[in-house]
Amino acid sequence: METHDLGSIKISGSGTASGGVYDEISISGSGKVTGDVEAKQIGVSGSARLEGNVKTGVMRGSGSFEIARDLEATECKCSGSGRIKGNVKADVLKVSGSTEIGGSAKVREAHISGSATVGGDVEGECFRSSGRLKIGGLLSADKIEISLCGHSQIREIGGETITVRARQTTDDGWIGFSWSGGSGSLEVESVEGDDVCLEATTAKVVRGQRVKIGQGCHIGRVEYGESLETDESAQVDETSFTGEGTPPAVTIVKSENRPRGWQVRMGDHELHNPVLKALVVVLTVPVVFAVIAFVLLAVGAVVSLTLGGVGLLLVVLALGLPLLIVAAVVLKVLSIPFRGFSRRLRR
Repeated sequence: METHDLGSIKISGSGTASGGVYDEISISGSGKVTGDVEAKQIGVSGSARLEGNVKTGVMRGSGSFEIARDLEATECKCSGSGRIKGNVKADVLKVSGSTEIGGSAKVREAHISGSATVGGDVEGECFRSSGRLKIGGLLSADKIEISLCGHSQIREIGGETITVRARQTTDDGWIGFSWSGGSGSLEVESVEGDDVCLEATTAKVVRGQRVKIGQGCHIGRVEYGESLETDESAQVDETSFTGEGTPPAVTIVKSENRPRGWQVRMGDHELHNPVLKALVVVLTVPVVFAVIAFVLLAVGAVVSLTLGGVGLLLVVLALGLPLLIVAAVVLKVLSIPFRGFSRRLRR
């Protein structure tokens, strides 16, 4: 079913629409748009194919979509499966699903937490990734932060500040959880920047002013202008000082024994004590119970009153109220100023 409403396209079943200028394009079924299209926003929660160039303010893809040519957007969010055969130009690019770009990508900010494949270059100001990358050209940005998850491949990396970490961390929220398994790796031909910090990276050449080569690295040649620090477990075949004056001594640091498995963070600090980690996890469970209890009570009450089933309402109350009471008590405890307490615990 296809409807046109005030310059909008809405496909909730199966339909085809022609290209043009629209306010909004929404596809929740299986839809196809022929020709070039321009819209204020485009949303895909089903399956869509756009056969021309696409220009939009906001592009949201939570289903499966394919763009046959180029995409230009202010913001592009892909939490499903997306394929763009041409080039991408966007102010903000967010990928939490799987996205494939056949050409190059020019963005101001990129946040990758899923899987991203780019056939050409990626250019931007800030590039952050905690997913899997495959970039066939040059990744260039002022600030590059890569937290490895799985095996990633990039032909070349260039920027001012470049950081590649071997483990994934979570930065959202005051209480956070992350998994440290040490299974991530990066394969790249060359890395060049001012400040370069690498882990779990295999590269032919690394060039920088201040360079740190961490655990799991295998580097063919390192060229540094000011300082070089290498982990004792890293393999560096050759080093070359490119600055002026007497070459500074290379600093060798001892490998850090990092914990494996689930990590728990409170504020800006990571908890290493297993008892405290277990305590935080246990205290987080009632929050989930509270959400379940609230939904159960709300939905159950509406259904019971609608159907006139007083007995069903009593059953819902008997199941939901205890969970809600327990959760409320624990949440009350958690409302105590936790920051000062957590500082004492860390000591």
